[in-house]
Amino acid sequence: MNLKRDFSRTVVGLAILLIPILAFGQFRIENETRSNLSINFENPSFDIKQEMIGAAEYDYVSSESLTITVDVGSPELPFYSSTIEMPNSGSATINVRVIESTQLKNINIKPYRDDDQELLTFNNQVYSKDTFYPAEIVQIGEPAILRNKRVVNFVIHPFRYNDALNVLEVIEKAIIEITFDNTPSVNEITRSKMRPSREFESLFASTVLNYQAPATRDDYQNPTILYIYPSAINGNPVLEGLFTWRREQGWTVHTASTTETGTSSTTIKAYIQNAYDNWEDPPAFVTFVGDATGTLAIPVHNGGYNKTGDHFYGLLEGNDELEDVFLGRLSIENTTDLATVISKILKYEKATTPDPDYLC
Repeated sequence: MNLKRDFSRTVVGLAILLIPILAFGQFRIENETRSNLSINFENPSFDIKQEMIGAAEYDYVSSESLTITVDVGSPELPFYSSTIEMPNSGSATINVRVIESTQLKNINIKPYRDDDQELLTFNNQVYSKDTFYPAEIVQIGEPAILRNKRVVNFVIHPFRYNDALNVLEVIEKAIIEITFDNTPSVNEITRSKMRPSREFESLFASTVLNYQAPATRDDYQNPTILYIYPSAINGNPVLEGLFTWRREQGWTVHTASTTETGTSSTTIKAYIQNAYDNWEDPPAFVTFVGDATGTLAIPVHNGGYNKTGDHFYGLLEGNDELEDVFLGRLSIENTTDLATVISKILKYEKATTPDPDYLC
């Protein structure tokens, strides 16, 4: 298997976090206390458009949302979601108070289908029934842990369709109330508090609606990266040159060969887990040097959420699918590959801007 990836930041399994990056415009925090979060929602502009499917014409909602309901045979409708930080323990419940809404009549919303070439199917529990779909206006997921922060995703369905009445309900404004209590729940944080990592700052700031950055620079841990590589290239001068460059950039660099970590995905994961749990400055980045197979190999993991890949190595806190470190891989098959890849990295990162007069 060839995993051609340069030194990169990849956070796999963040589906619930990636969408809200574009959704902050719809949500605004009205009030926040230790036990309650009040969020204002305003539905952006939208259009009702038509599409011919076979011999019939159907309506669909065109909006700013990048997400739609994907229950095959049920109405295809946009929705919005975001993510909040919640207390380290306890549960969250969600309610909504609709401020403004309207009903559009004579609407015939098309059902969702996986492939535009497929024939339409209709969910008989939704179509021809005098009920609105989705049934719930708001929903909240299960808490998860991302780099020692407990987060939870919530959804609002501002478009709801009643096929028996041919009515589309549009919620224009609403107040979402999320309440926290002490009822035991999943993925509670029990470890001692970890100092925040500046490398995760942009991720939290762009995805967590109520995220508050640390007050001072001293609150952050030192920027730390861990390289894991096959023992066959231990002491390789080219690789050592990359480590030296990272230290010059200000990184705390830890290196470990497979002599230290073991050669199986299980032992390598255990090494990373120990670093995350016990180091004063846990790694924010873990970079593997080597391909998945071959003479210079760091194995990928088979099974779980990501059937074959590195995702497994990043699951360090909480029983969820959110990676707690950024994972990268320098996919090399031999020392010639190693020299080529590192040469490209160093040339790119050390490139200086030419004299402005040169550009004139």
